[in-house]
Amino acid sequence: MAPIGAEASQLCVAAAGTCGQAAEKVVTTAVDAAGLTVRWQPGTPLSGTLAPAGPAPVDRFLRAIDIELAEHNAHRSRLRLRIALHLGDPESTRGLLAIPALADALDEAPDATLAVLVSDRVPRTTRPTTDFAELHHRGDSFWLWTPGWRPPHRRTTTPLWR
Repeated sequence: MAPIGAEASQLCVAAAGTCGQAAEKVVTTAVDAAGLTVRWQPGTPLSGTLAPAGPAPVDRFLRAIDIELAEHNAHRSRLRLRIALHLGDPESTRGLLAIPALADALDEAPDATLAVLVSDRVPRTTRPTTDFAELHHRGDSFWLWTPGWRPPHRRTTTPLWR
């Protein structure tokens, strides 16, 4: 329970793309496809709180964002997205989009269109995957997922999500 006067941590999402309107549409469609609801915050980059929070919704959202982005790119101009998921508040989640490793993932993988940074605080499932790379930034642990690409600086093969 959060202290009196403090907000409880919420599952938050932030997204930035090569085209803001297209990014918002893809992310919103993925949120809906995952059976989630979102309360968007004003401002850019796009950020908001997701409900319900938990491992299964995170799994569904990650699959949905990958599918929706691929669908968009198959029929429209190429969109590249950076997504951050964090258990906290929308403002701190927005800040995660600036972590260099997230931008570098797309720079290092020119064919990739999606890079997702998931805070170690986000609930995880037990179904394994080795598609996530662990990274650390300012004392916090994160997991980086770039579908179809593994970063050369990968530190671990710890299974996480999906």
